[in-house]
Amino acid sequence: MQLIYRPDIGMHTIDRGRESCLYATPFCFNECYGNKFEKMYPNCIPASNRRESEWSELSVQNFANEIYSLVIRTLNTDYTHNKNTCTAIRFCAVRGDTFGSIDYWQDVEKIRATASLLPYTKFWIPTRGWRIDGVRTAIESLFDIPNVYILASVDPYSMKHDKSALSAIKKTKWRTMSFGDNTGKAFKNLGKLYKCPKTFKHRLGFCGTGKCTNGCFSKSNPPINVLLKQHS
Repeated sequence: MQLIYRPDIGMHTIDRGRESCLYATPFCFNECYGNKFEKMYPNCIPASNRRESEWSELSVQNFANEIYSLVIRTLNTDYTHNKNTCTAIRFCAVRGDTFGSIDYWQDVEKIRATASLLPYTKFWIPTRGWRIDGVRTAIESLFDIPNVYILASVDPYSMKHDKSALSAIKKTKWRTMSFGDNTGKAFKNLGKLYKCPKTFKHRLGFCGTGKCTNGCFSKSNPPINVLLKQHS
Protein backbone atom coordinates (compact mmCIF):
# COMPACT_ATOMS: atom_id res chain seq x y z
CA MET A 1 0.00 0.00 0.00
CA GLN A 2 1.01 3.63 -0.47
CA LEU A 3 0.54 6.73 1.67
CA ILE A 4 0.37 9.51 -0.93
CA TYR A 5 0.27 13.25 -0.24
CA ARG A 6 -2.47 15.02 -2.24
CA PRO A 7 -1.81 18.78 -2.36
CA ASP A 8 -5.35 19.55 -3.54
CA ILE A 9 -6.79 18.41 -0.21
CA GLY A 10 -3.63 18.96 1.84
CA MET A 11 -3.44 15.51 3.37
CA HIS A 12 -2.22 11.98 2.81
CA THR A 13 -4.44 9.36 1.21
CA ILE A 14 -4.58 5.58 0.88
CA ASP A 15 -6.49 4.12 -2.07
CA ARG A 16 -7.60 0.67 -3.06
CA GLY A 17 -8.63 -0.62 -6.50
CA ARG A 18 -11.82 0.15 -8.39
CA GLU A 19 -12.83 -3.49 -7.92
CA SER A 20 -13.99 -2.36 -4.48
CA CYS A 21 -16.54 0.09 -5.91
CA LEU A 22 -19.34 -2.40 -5.23
CA TYR A 23 -21.88 0.21 -4.17
CA ALA A 24 -21.31 2.85 -6.86
CA THR A 25 -24.30 4.39 -8.63
CA PRO A 26 -24.51 4.94 -12.42
CA PHE A 27 -23.86 8.62 -11.71
CA CYS A 28 -20.74 7.72 -9.76
CA PHE A 29 -19.37 5.57 -12.58
CA ASN A 30 -20.03 8.29 -15.16
CA GLU A 31 -18.37 11.05 -13.12
CA CYS A 32 -15.57 9.01 -11.53
CA TYR A 33 -12.21 10.77 -11.81
CA GLY A 34 -10.39 7.49 -11.34
CA ASN A 35 -12.37 5.89 -14.15
CA LYS A 36 -11.62 8.79 -16.50
CA PHE A 37 -7.95 8.73 -15.55
CA GLU A 38 -7.65 5.02 -16.28
CA LYS A 39 -9.24 5.51 -19.70
CA MET A 40 -6.67 8.21 -20.48
CA TYR A 41 -3.73 6.32 -18.95
CA PRO A 42 -4.50 2.57 -19.04
CA ASN A 43 -0.93 1.78 -17.98
CA CYS A 44 -1.92 2.81 -14.42
CA ILE A 45 -4.45 -0.03 -14.11
CA PRO A 46 -1.93 -2.67 -12.91
CA ALA A 47 -0.97 -0.39 -10.00
CA SER A 48 -4.64 -0.04 -9.08
CA ASN A 49 -5.07 -3.81 -9.17
CA ARG A 50 -2.00 -4.24 -7.00
CA ARG A 51 -3.34 -1.85 -4.37
CA GLU A 52 -6.58 -3.80 -4.22
CA SER A 53 -4.74 -7.09 -3.81
CA GLU A 54 -2.57 -5.67 -1.04
CA TRP A 55 -5.60 -4.30 0.80
CA SER A 56 -7.63 -7.51 0.47
CA GLU A 57 -4.91 -9.99 1.36
CA LEU A 58 -3.76 -8.39 4.61
CA SER A 59 -5.29 -9.64 7.85
CA VAL A 60 -6.92 -7.12 10.18
CA GLN A 61 -3.89 -6.65 12.43
CA ASN A 62 -1.37 -6.76 9.58
CA PHE A 63 -3.40 -4.09 7.78
CA ALA A 64 -3.24 -1.81 10.83
CA ASN A 65 0.46 -2.53 11.31
CA GLU A 66 1.17 -1.75 7.67
CA ILE A 67 -0.54 1.65 7.83
CA TYR A 68 1.25 2.43 11.09
CA SER A 69 4.55 1.61 9.38
CA LEU A 70 3.61 3.73 6.37
CA VAL A 71 3.06 6.73 8.64
CA ILE A 72 6.42 6.23 10.37
CA ARG A 73 8.34 5.67 7.12
CA THR A 74 6.67 8.43 5.13
CA LEU A 75 7.02 11.12 7.77
CA ASN A 76 10.25 9.82 9.32
CA THR A 77 9.06 10.39 12.86
CA ASP A 78 8.19 8.56 16.06
CA TYR A 79 4.41 8.64 16.13
CA THR A 80 4.13 7.77 19.80
CA HIS A 81 5.92 10.97 20.81
CA ASN A 82 4.37 13.38 18.33
CA LYS A 83 0.64 13.99 18.49
CA ASN A 84 0.85 16.29 15.45
CA THR A 85 2.11 13.51 13.20
CA CYS A 86 0.00 12.93 10.11
CA THR A 87 -3.07 14.71 11.45
CA ALA A 88 -5.43 13.27 8.84
CA ILE A 89 -5.63 10.49 6.27
CA ARG A 90 -8.36 10.05 3.70
CA PHE A 91 -9.20 6.55 2.62
CA CYS A 92 -10.12 6.01 -1.04
CA ALA A 93 -9.73 9.60 -2.27
CA VAL A 94 -9.21 8.72 -5.93
CA ARG A 95 -10.67 5.25 -6.35
CA GLY A 96 -12.28 2.43 -4.44
CA ASP A 97 -14.55 2.12 -1.40
CA THR A 98 -13.09 1.52 2.05
CA PHE A 99 -15.80 -1.04 2.82
CA GLY A 100 -15.93 -2.56 -0.65
CA SER A 101 -14.95 -6.15 0.09
CA ILE A 102 -17.37 -9.05 -0.19
CA ASP A 103 -16.47 -9.69 3.46
CA TYR A 104 -17.15 -6.09 4.45
CA TRP A 105 -16.86 -6.85 8.16
CA GLN A 106 -13.14 -7.43 7.57
CA ASP A 107 -12.90 -3.88 6.21
CA VAL A 108 -14.76 -2.54 9.22
CA GLU A 109 -12.41 -4.32 11.60
CA LYS A 110 -9.37 -3.10 9.66
CA ILE A 111 -10.48 0.49 10.19
CA ARG A 112 -11.21 -0.17 13.87
CA ALA A 113 -7.75 -1.67 14.43
CA THR A 114 -6.01 1.11 12.47
CA ALA A 115 -7.80 3.90 14.35
CA SER A 116 -6.83 2.27 17.64
CA LEU A 117 -3.18 1.96 16.64
CA LEU A 118 -3.05 5.59 15.39
CA PRO A 119 -5.23 7.48 17.88
CA TYR A 120 -3.85 10.94 17.03
CA THR A 121 -4.72 10.61 13.34
CA LYS A 122 -8.13 11.54 11.95
CA PHE A 123 -9.45 9.11 9.34
CA TRP A 124 -11.77 10.62 6.74
CA ILE A 125 -13.89 7.97 5.03
CA PRO A 126 -16.58 8.79 2.45
CA THR A 127 -18.44 5.63 1.41
CA ARG A 128 -21.38 4.42 -0.61
CA GLY A 129 -21.75 1.37 1.59
CA TRP A 130 -24.71 3.08 3.28
CA ARG A 131 -26.84 2.03 0.30
CA ILE A 132 -26.79 -1.64 1.41
CA ASP A 133 -28.57 -2.61 4.63
CA GLY A 134 -26.03 -5.07 6.08
CA VAL A 135 -23.02 -2.97 5.09
CA ARG A 136 -24.59 0.15 6.56
CA THR A 137 -25.17 -1.55 9.91
CA ALA A 138 -21.58 -2.82 10.00
CA ILE A 139 -20.17 0.64 9.24
CA GLU A 140 -22.30 2.21 11.97
CA SER A 141 -20.38 0.16 14.53
CA LEU A 142 -17.47 2.58 13.92
CA PHE A 143 -19.45 5.76 14.64
CA ASP A 144 -18.36 6.06 18.26
CA ILE A 145 -14.63 5.99 17.46
CA PRO A 146 -13.50 9.61 18.01
CA ASN A 147 -10.86 9.76 15.25
CA VAL A 148 -12.98 8.15 12.52
CA TYR A 149 -15.09 10.45 10.32
CA ILE A 150 -17.45 8.53 8.04
CA LEU A 151 -19.72 10.24 5.53
CA ALA A 152 -22.37 8.83 3.23
CA SER A 153 -21.41 9.76 -0.32
CA VAL A 154 -24.63 10.89 -2.03
CA ASP A 155 -25.42 11.91 -5.62
CA PRO A 156 -28.63 12.79 -7.54
CA TYR A 157 -29.19 9.14 -8.49
CA SER A 158 -29.23 8.14 -4.83
CA MET A 159 -31.73 10.84 -3.98
CA LYS A 160 -34.17 9.34 -6.49
CA HIS A 161 -33.52 5.62 -6.12
CA ASP A 162 -32.23 5.01 -2.57
CA LYS A 163 -35.09 6.50 -0.57
CA SER A 164 -35.33 3.61 1.88
CA ALA A 165 -31.59 3.77 2.62
CA LEU A 166 -31.74 7.56 2.89
CA SER A 167 -34.51 7.25 5.46
CA ALA A 168 -32.39 4.74 7.38
CA ILE A 169 -29.29 6.96 7.54
CA LYS A 170 -31.36 9.87 8.82
CA LYS A 171 -32.51 7.73 11.74
CA THR A 172 -28.96 6.63 12.59
CA LYS A 173 -27.54 10.15 12.15
CA TRP A 174 -25.11 9.70 9.28
CA ARG A 175 -23.14 12.68 8.03
CA THR A 176 -23.40 13.12 4.27
CA MET A 177 -21.20 14.40 1.45
CA SER A 178 -23.17 15.30 -1.68
CA PHE A 179 -21.95 15.81 -5.23
CA GLY A 180 -23.64 16.40 -8.58
CA ASP A 181 -25.81 19.52 -8.18
CA ASN A 182 -24.04 22.76 -7.29
CA THR A 183 -27.32 24.46 -6.40
CA GLY A 184 -28.02 21.83 -3.76
CA LYS A 185 -31.65 21.51 -4.85
CA ALA A 186 -31.29 17.79 -5.56
CA PHE A 187 -30.23 17.28 -1.94
CA LYS A 188 -32.77 19.48 -0.16
CA ASN A 189 -34.33 16.49 1.60
CA LEU A 190 -31.06 15.86 3.44
CA GLY A 191 -31.49 19.04 5.43
CA LYS A 192 -29.32 22.13 5.69
CA LEU A 193 -26.25 21.95 3.44
CA TYR A 194 -22.75 23.18 4.24
CA LYS A 195 -20.85 24.30 1.14
CA CYS A 196 -17.37 22.81 1.07
CA PRO A 197 -14.82 25.68 1.31
CA LYS A 198 -12.22 23.73 -0.65
CA THR A 199 -14.43 23.20 -3.71
CA PHE A 200 -16.65 26.30 -3.61
CA LYS A 201 -13.99 28.82 -2.56
CA HIS A 202 -11.07 27.03 -4.25
CA ARG A 203 -9.03 26.78 -1.06
CA LEU A 204 -6.27 24.46 -2.19
CA GLY A 205 -5.21 22.08 0.57
CA PHE A 206 -7.80 23.42 3.01
CA CYS A 207 -9.06 19.96 4.05
CA GLY A 208 -5.78 19.11 5.72
CA THR A 209 -5.22 22.39 7.57
CA GLY A 210 -7.34 21.41 10.57
CA LYS A 211 -9.32 24.63 10.14
CA CYS A 212 -12.35 23.04 8.46
CA THR A 213 -14.17 21.94 11.59
CA ASN A 214 -17.68 22.61 10.26
CA GLY A 215 -17.51 20.23 7.31
CA CYS A 216 -16.29 16.67 6.82
CA PHE A 217 -14.47 16.68 10.17
CA SER A 218 -17.48 17.84 12.15
CA LYS A 219 -19.28 15.52 14.55
CA SER A 220 -22.03 18.01 15.26
CA ASN A 221 -25.56 17.08 16.22
CA PRO A 222 -27.62 17.29 14.05
CA PRO A 223 -25.14 15.69 11.61
CA ILE A 224 -23.51 17.85 8.95
CA ASN A 225 -24.49 17.60 5.28
CA VAL A 226 -21.53 18.73 3.14
CA LEU A 227 -22.14 19.88 -0.44
CA LEU A 228 -19.21 19.57 -2.85
CA LYS A 229 -18.97 21.71 -5.97
CA GLN A 230 -18.91 19.80 -9.23
CA HIS A 231 -16.31 21.20 -11.61
CA SER A 232 -17.27 21.46 -15.26
